[in-house]
Amino acid sequence: AGITEITLVTAEGSHTLVFAEPELSYVRLAAPDGQNTVKVDLVEGQMYTIFDSISGHRALGMEATITVGPPVDQAK
Repeated sequence: AGITEITLVTAEGSHTLVFAEPELSYVRLAAPDGQNTVKVDLVEGQMYTIFDSISGHRALGMEATITVGPPVDQAK
């Protein structure tokens, strides 16, 4: 939970990463060309759906769910 940096990396082809949730509609990552890193504030206990918005990619299974746990203590 908290501010989390997300980076989209692809080994082949072009891909995007967007969130289904309206509050994160500003996130639109693209790789290999385009903005590929963003910081988002994820809420503990929430589930978020991310997917590739390129036509046909989501239907091919390029979708995932993020379940947010408690913040990690970076000092450890």
